[in-house]
Amino acid sequence: MPTETVTSPDYDGYMSKVLPDAANESNATLKIGENVDKTDETFRAYLEFDLDAIPAVVKVVKATLTVNVTAYSAASNTNCGLYRIKRAPNKPTWNEYDSVSSNPPAYDWTTGGAGDSTNDHDATTKQSFTGPSATGSLSVSGDDLADQVQHAITNDVASARRVRMMVWHDNDDDDTGDTEWTIDSSDAGGGDPPELAVVYRRRMGLVDLPWWFRWSVAGFAWLHYRKRVLVVSSGAGSKVLFHGSLRKFKKWFSLRS
Repeated sequence: MPTETVTSPDYDGYMSKVLPDAANESNATLKIGENVDKTDETFRAYLEFDLDAIPAVVKVVKATLTVNVTAYSAASNTNCGLYRIKRAPNKPTWNEYDSVSSNPPAYDWTTGGAGDSTNDHDATTKQSFTGPSATGSLSVSGDDLADQVQHAITNDVASARRVRMMVWHDNDDDDTGDTEWTIDSSDAGGGDPPELAVVYRRRMGLVDLPWWFRWSVAGFAWLHYRKRVLVVSSGAGSKVLFHGSLRKFKKWFSLRS
């Protein structure tokens, strides 16, 4: 199956509760989690990937986000979440999802840091993972991340074929543990930027189907599957296309479409 790897985000930055109006989009590293040594020092990273290289009519089979961890703390190896953002951010800050437009508070998050699960982020497709316990490569994969990418490709018109996601630590704002960790960004000075690999399968449109299937849909031919035999019939006669079980036929059909 085809795989498309987006080697760098179209945009990345992090939101800081202690600096609520800063987008932090030009830093070499992105911060995630909570530093309990400082009041309100909570960070959430924002990543935005352009998916234009992936065909519009596909089924996303697997998606993997890989980041390079540059620093971690005593409690960072605990529960984290990767969330789909419902807004269309433009240099988001802790206070605003769009810090560029000149009409605040119209562009405010419902809850600071994209914290509202009704309007700001989608909690139903949260991809859970465990935070780092060492520096180096960290990969996140799962059905929920695949669903986030699928949504961006086929459903989210506002996203303009971009998957927009937020990385944060569970309970990152409760002052109970030092969970801060950092990853390389896509900006100058960043070492290994976040990478999104998407494995997908094309969904067939009518033009992608085999000739004998198109003919049968158009009424020029007829398909018969009886006693483990698939036959196509037309005015020119009949032809056996396949002989075998229905399960084997599905595999045979997929290889020819």
